[in-house]
Amino acid sequence: MFIIKKYLIVLFFLTIFAVILNSHVYASYSNTPTLIDSSDNDKLSLGNNYFKKGQYDMAITVYSEALKVNPRLVAYYNNRAVTYFRIGKYEKAIDDLTSGIEIDPNYAVSYYNRGYVYDELKNYDLAIADYSKAIAIDSGREEYYYNRGVSYYSNHISDLAIADFSKAIELNPKYYIAYNNRGNIYREKRKYDLAIADFNQAIAYNKDYAYAYNNRGLVYYALRDYDTAIEDFNKAIIISPDYQAAFINRGMCYGDKRQYDLAIADYTKAIQLDNNNGAVFTLRGGAYRQQGLYDLAIKDYDRAIELNPNDIMPRVCKKLLLDKLESNN
Repeated sequence: MFIIKKYLIVLFFLTIFAVILNSHVYASYSNTPTLIDSSDNDKLSLGNNYFKKGQYDMAITVYSEALKVNPRLVAYYNNRAVTYFRIGKYEKAIDDLTSGIEIDPNYAVSYYNRGYVYDELKNYDLAIADYSKAIAIDSGREEYYYNRGVSYYSNHISDLAIADFSKAIELNPKYYIAYNNRGNIYREKRKYDLAIADFNQAIAYNKDYAYAYNNRGLVYYALRDYDTAIEDFNKAIIISPDYQAAFINRGMCYGDKRQYDLAIADYTKAIQLDNNNGAVFTLRGGAYRQQGLYDLAIKDYDRAIELNPNDIMPRVCKKLLLDKLESNN
């Protein structure tokens, strides 16, 4: 399970972070930043325009100049923090958000954004604490519950994550990503009916959401309904032709159906999309072995070992194959 990160939102003239949780082990996803400028604040709009163009140094300069004139402008601390975050200066981002909180301790967005930075730093306890403060100040924002749910999940507190995703859905019944995330946790808990229901809802509200098809396919795979799973992976691939996870997952279905040529084709496509994923080489090696293509299997196991030296699986697979070949001689 992993995190789909991330998009930035500016509401009115304030930038808000958001995190999205995903699905299957092999997928990743990132939204583009979204800024809504303040029409009544020329300096802030100028800084935001630089941010949108990726001219982060210029954005920081504009925000900083405004703070020199008035060091109590919370919005500028907030947006400068977002810019620092985008260039990987997380501690500076935290410092700016903390400054904003010191100026206005009842401003929920500052806690929310600082929680996001803490989550990025994998300091989930602090992230949860900040999201909780934001919720205590403004309990009507679905994204606050949503992001706290992500941190709860990352902190291995899945029941509270479900509760937060459920609250986010209560506040926004069309919050399809929240259905997707809750469905993934239900899938992990093997509550497959609930998982399928959530993925169905995610798809109902966004028929082009490839991740929900992929994740629902994983449930059907777990239920060994391979044909239905393949249908979902097909849909995910049609929507997102470069979606590596869907090719891997469909390949696993073909492998379990003993359609090894099709499995190898999917694993090969996945490798073309990302040739640094050792797990895919292990899977393709297994399919080659089933076809009796032992040299190709060993080559794939070796590549998997090279990519993931601490992964025991390709080492075990290679040893079992070599032992078999030795016993046959």
